[in-house]
Amino acid sequence: MSEILGIINFESNAVEVSGLSDYRGIPSLSFMGRYRIIDFVLSNMSNSAISNIHIHVRGNSRSISEHVGTGRHFNINSKRGSLHVFSNESEMKASAYHTDISSMSQNLEFLSDADEQYVLIAPSYFVYSFDYNDLLAEHLKSNADISMLYKSTDNANEVCIGCDTLSYEKDGCNPDLRRVVSIGVNRGKHKNRSISLECYLMRKSLLLELLKEAREISPFYWLKDIIREKVDELAINGVALRHPVRCINSLESYYTTHMNLIDQSKSKAFFREDWPIFTRTSDSPPTLYNSTARVKNSTISNGSMIMGTVENSIIGRNVVIEEGAVVRNSIILTRAHIASGIELDRAIVDKRAKVFNAKNICAAADDIIYIGRSETV
Repeated sequence: MSEILGIINFESNAVEVSGLSDYRGIPSLSFMGRYRIIDFVLSNMSNSAISNIHIHVRGNSRSISEHVGTGRHFNINSKRGSLHVFSNESEMKASAYHTDISSMSQNLEFLSDADEQYVLIAPSYFVYSFDYNDLLAEHLKSNADISMLYKSTDNANEVCIGCDTLSYEKDGCNPDLRRVVSIGVNRGKHKNRSISLECYLMRKSLLLELLKEAREISPFYWLKDIIREKVDELAINGVALRHPVRCINSLESYYTTHMNLIDQSKSKAFFREDWPIFTRTSDSPPTLYNSTARVKNSTISNGSMIMGTVENSIIGRNVVIEEGAVVRNSIILTRAHIASGIELDRAIVDKRAKVFNAKNICAAADDIIYIGRSETV
């Protein structure tokens, strides 16, 4: 799809994975021990033959820049395509000014000079696998100004709290247009809602007009705000996503997503043989299991040393679980160390943390324990 410029957008202030996001941006969060959250939207674009991609990052862009590099790991050909990382460098200190509108406006030259006729804008905190060619086909068929991807859900009272919702109806003059008539917010009061995935396809010229108008209205406007303003003026087409989606907008949703995807029957929908999820490779040795290791229903990444018991957990790269340690229902990130005699249950242990002294770290059924990056407990 050489006619489409891909823009990976950053998340709004409503998205906060407390603890984990203190040390890195949401796109950089570890996923299933091997990936980063951004890998899904970036792989979706790469697999859809979108070869020119802009990544917008709030604040420090170092971790994302190191992860994506030149795009080689993501099958982006540097001769025919390009990958750029832009950080929001607004002089305004308050986070309210750090919007996607301000970030795109600061880098307007790169957007204006792009040769592509269309732009596809999507954030990284919605995790799914999808061919954006299908969205383009629906967009062209409907003759819409903007096409928006959404997911219908019957448990909106539990997930995607704070995300946008869509209401739509059939257009009497255009049977191919599922016209969006209003955009609201999911407050968790109703089970059945159409959740906006904040994925927009439109002409580049229209995006430039929306950016200009949003800046004139308010410095606090986000792209979704100006689209909401224009819902009566523009033909906005709602396109349903049929594949499973996970929304990672809180520590609880991060934990729940991982626990669900340990089940291989559920993870197959995200890790399909015909739709690879690319990531930066790591030259780590295979995991070492000694004779005392007991592993059940878990995902273990390369380079780890497992000598204790691991059940229903995700273990990242180069983790040490000593003999006599017990890890259940937990997420252990890269280079963490769990000493002998420790019992963990429903815990998230961040990168390079060491659990040596607290013998029993077990959360209640409705709670999660978080151990911070490089902490010694």
